[in-house]
Amino acid sequence: MYDGTQNRNESQRIFPDEVQFDLSHVLNKNCGSSPYGERFKPEDGRIFENPWMVLFRHPEEQESFCQGTVISERHVLTTAICTEAIVANETLITLGEYDRTVDPDCVLPDADCNVPPVIELLAQKIIAHPNFQNETYENDIALVTTNERITFIVQPICLPLTPIIPSLIHAPIIYNTLWTAEHKVPKQIQMRYIAPNKCQQRMQDLLLLQEGQICAQHAKPVEANFSAGSGSPLLIEFHARTFQVGILSIGIFPDKLHTEFTATINKDCGEMPYSVRERPIFGRVYENPWLVLLRHPEETLHFCHGTLISNRYVLTTANCGRNIVKNTDAVIHQQATEVVLGEHDLITDVDCVTTWNCSLHTTKRSIDRVVIHPNFTISFYENDIALLFMNASVHFDNSIRPICLPLVSIVDDTDEQQLTIYNTIWSKESIPRQIWMRNVPREMCQEQIRNLFVLTEGHICARIFGKLSVDMNGSAGSALQVDYHGRIFQYGMLSVGFPNETDKAPYVYIDITKYINWIHDSVSVSD
Repeated sequence: MYDGTQNRNESQRIFPDEVQFDLSHVLNKNCGSSPYGERFKPEDGRIFENPWMVLFRHPEEQESFCQGTVISERHVLTTAICTEAIVANETLITLGEYDRTVDPDCVLPDADCNVPPVIELLAQKIIAHPNFQNETYENDIALVTTNERITFIVQPICLPLTPIIPSLIHAPIIYNTLWTAEHKVPKQIQMRYIAPNKCQQRMQDLLLLQEGQICAQHAKPVEANFSAGSGSPLLIEFHARTFQVGILSIGIFPDKLHTEFTATINKDCGEMPYSVRERPIFGRVYENPWLVLLRHPEETLHFCHGTLISNRYVLTTANCGRNIVKNTDAVIHQQATEVVLGEHDLITDVDCVTTWNCSLHTTKRSIDRVVIHPNFTISFYENDIALLFMNASVHFDNSIRPICLPLVSIVDDTDEQQLTIYNTIWSKESIPRQIWMRNVPREMCQEQIRNLFVLTEGHICARIFGKLSVDMNGSAGSALQVDYHGRIFQYGMLSVGFPNETDKAPYVYIDITKYINWIHDSVSVSD
């Protein structure tokens, strides 16, 4: 068996193939080969492309509950958390699977199938790591032995016998390959490695990373449900073979992470009846049901924007909050500020998609309480964030619905993922304009506005994409939005803009994730 000390003598020249394939008598034998030669893998895996993938299921159920990989002729690698559901000599291990809806699989449609049928073996022995911790998922790794030897039609995956994290960091492509809930064939989801310190920052207090855990995120937006994906491999091409460098462990999947970890926000949020991939310049009816206008009743124009985040709370800037007239402060000559919800076209009472599909009249509320961040400063709009507690709750419908807030960071300010992001506002037109934006890295932003503004922690920047002149007057508090797993999230809030004559000057936004704990705690107090 491989001894990790064998390659520590720097004077001994051991080449990569020898290190990975010759230093173990059990692992990495005839492993990691694929009949496909191209470097980039399609999102839908092809037949024979992942012969090491396995599924675990209970005999009385059709759907699998976990995944794993073949690493030898008798062993399957998976997570320790998966083994808690595995029953020795009862749980089935499915090998040689591809399309879960047919058996056997055919290379060509309507052709005679020359592919062997899938194999189902029994899980005979479960060996979970002795130091596995269920609370932290530390040492979440396990081996399952099969009741019979695995035949030649299934090929094992290669495992790195020496660390190849440097290759992982600089790798152009890595993949998490798995069967998702929505797809019948394995998805090869392109991922990107995240350094531990950056990963912990994004996880915040949800999970404390332990030694032996690594992180990766989607390299580009993808709609896939990773439930039942525990045990699936993180793969990398290394010296013309496929190596498994990680196992999908913790079940903090995007939907659950953002919509189930809090009881006060992100309920029935971020949904609309249109495709979120392509949004026209001008918003359509029901397209932005979370947008809110703040207006003094004695004036015709709004003075600020906001977003609905629950049935009682509106999110806006602290500077906007300073101009709010609460119910208790209203006098004869100065009425309470109106919160206008369910608005679309400012010049019509109701808005129609068709003759038979029209919105209700707008809903108006006043404000009982303004919660301004305690550390807000007017000098550079530091901590420029506030919550408005309305005098009555609102009922969610097609015209009124809360926006989702990210509980951890979902957008990188380097814009490497080229996400489609929008700042949606009512400008000079009567219907909201959906302004396509681009993130601006922090250092670049500070350099571009060095004579105008000083960025503080909690600020992020974005600029208008393309040559578009927009009147941003009254748009403070508006949402910088991104499509994330089929829902609309507000990850930024417009705080400070600059005159149009300042060529391509970025706008300054409040980074919502930096304040999510304050938002959550403030909302929870009243609920």
